[in-house]
Amino acid sequence: MSNEQIIRDAIGRSISHTEIVHVTVDSDSGEILELISSTMPDHWDYTISDYEGVDRMDAYSLEESRDQWRINIVFKEEPSE
Repeated sequence: MSNEQIIRDAIGRSISHTEIVHVTVDSDSGEILELISSTMPDHWDYTISDYEGVDRMDAYSLEESRDQWRINIVFKEEPSE
């Protein structure tokens, strides 16, 4: 499944089920931010953190958004050389 489909499905599920959806992607934060922007162009924000060496993003709708959603994204670790 493409990263675009993963993000679209996660946002759709979060809206329809009123839950935080957790996904793992094989990408970088820049690409994922673009995918979220193309899916939900307005009223959302995000934070990025490093938890035990694994990058994570928490993306969520803001209060003024028509649809409430939240997704937690884990970026796959790159293999060590």
